[in-house]
Amino acid sequence: MLDLRKGKLFRLNTTGAVILELLARGGTEESIAAELTRLCGVDCALASSDVHTFLAALRSHGLLDEQD
Repeated sequence: MLDLRKGKLFRLNTTGAVILELLARGGTEESIAAELTRLCGVDCALASSDVHTFLAALRSHGLLDEQD
């Protein structure tokens, strides 16, 4: 992922790329976690935690607004 404003490049693993794609399609944190649970067969609580952590990291780097 490239931040054109800051000229920084961020590497995403497959899960991060899926989360970003679902977010771009308008997914909510909850719907993204549910989709990861379905796609990857992981526990819903784990998927929810991972999505929350990933979105928090995007916010901390200024890549996602607080209201997103």
